[in-house]
Amino acid sequence: WRQAVAAGEAAIGPADMKAMEGEFWGWLETRPYMRALMGLAYALREGGEVEEAIAIVRRMLVLNPNDNQGARHELLGWLMAVGRDTEAQALIDAYPEDDMALWPWTRALLAFREHGDGAVAKAALDAAMAVNPHVAPLLAGTKRMPKREPAYYSWGDPSEAYVVVNSIGTAWTLTPNAVAWLKGYVPAVRRRASPKAH
Repeated sequence: WRQAVAAGEAAIGPADMKAMEGEFWGWLETRPYMRALMGLAYALREGGEVEEAIAIVRRMLVLNPNDNQGARHELLGWLMAVGRDTEAQALIDAYPEDDMALWPWTRALLAFREHGDGAVAKAALDAAMAVNPHVAPLLAGTKRMPKREPAYYSWGDPSEAYVVVNSIGTAWTLTPNAVAWLKGYVPAVRRRASPKAH
């Protein structure tokens, strides 16, 4: 992957690297380079080199703020897993138009980390449940993750939930009492949402 990244940089050239910054992926000749960067980031993350992986994805978002590859979703999970909550919140704020369930489910965990089991965290969890309730049983361990990741996902359904848990499931598990809080609170959310509750 490092060789592929180096080859991509050489092919684009220093002048165009600078000139096209902020518009990568829009230029077809930059796409192999961006794919190589993502591949290197994944490999580093799998090898335990989280900080370098994070730095590479941050660089990708400078080159291509539109983030056609969805690199921000991976970055968010990595930041949360290492406890860099302020950076995770800043990343969420940088993409307010992103309506994937990953955003509200991360907000719920951030709220729990900062405020504990209180009104702020519960409101954030309610919002996350409203966007995609299928995430909850996967995080709580009452439903198993599929053996194979879905080839595509649709907003609000189980396929999206798998993607969310793949990204931030580790962060939920590493946060003391977060999963227990989720298990205790989600049934109340469901009761309020049921027809009998109205």
